[in-house]
Amino acid sequence: MKAPLSWILACMAALIAVGVTLIVLSLGVAAVLPRGHRAADRLRAFAAQVPSFVLGGIAHVNFLIFGGIAVVVLFVVLFS
Repeated sequence: MKAPLSWILACMAALIAVGVTLIVLSLGVAAVLPRGHRAADRLRAFAAQVPSFVLGGIAHVNFLIFGGIAVVVLFVVLFS
């Protein structure tokens, strides 16, 4: 069971890294644009939404992995 756990943690770390990168890049571009610029305001709003997207993605990945494991265990128990 060590390999699946490390794979799950690697997926979560990759999603968190993508989220942090999106936040940094969007806020960096927004900092270059003048205040009140429409695109800068949209980038700041997007950066505020990224953490919820990342947490939702992690929850969906974990649900799919553990749900798949539960279904496989159920099939093994029922059909063996």
